[in-house]
Amino acid sequence: MPKKIGDQLWDEFLAACNHFFEARNAVNAGQRNEEHANLDKKNEIIEKLKNLTAETCDNVQKEVQKLVEEYNAVGHVPYKEKDKVYEAYHAALDRVYKDLNVSVARKRLSNFKNKLKNVAEQGGSALDNERNRLVRQFETLKSEVQTYENNLGFLNVSSKKGNSLIDEMNRKVQKLKDNMELIREQIKAIDQQNKE
Repeated sequence: MPKKIGDQLWDEFLAACNHFFEARNAVNAGQRNEEHANLDKKNEIIEKLKNLTAETCDNVQKEVQKLVEEYNAVGHVPYKEKDKVYEAYHAALDRVYKDLNVSVARKRLSNFKNKLKNVAEQGGSALDNERNRLVRQFETLKSEVQTYENNLGFLNVSSKKGNSLIDEMNRKVQKLKDNMELIREQIKAIDQQNKE
């Protein structure tokens, strides 16, 4: 093949390669821009979750659900940022749920103490029956926590899905422990009522 034709073919090949890579880079740039926009959206939602408390919002649970749905609807973020965003999101969610559980527990304990006076007025063994019911409920929760913690001891998972399962189980255990604490406070309230 003459050198002139070989050079011409080489130039055409290089032009085709350049065209291909420029097109690919343009597509990738668009994807990167979209991922960075998604990162900004997810960070905004995380900030809203961080600022959410029972005092700032009447219906916290509804607001949390709305933000969770928004977060899940947002697409992919840059690969290097995904773990950091995931951890920040779950840390914010855990804090909101913990605050929410504490707030709900306070209300439930307050309502319980008000109802306790009515139970005490019934006389007889009404208070003792209520205390025994609570002790049984406490023991059931305690057994459930021990089962979860035992199962967690057997799990050794390194995948992201495995870690999220462990995180979910830890959240469940914490919720059970919070319920146990509420029942402990209710039993104390009964004991106090018995003294009076």
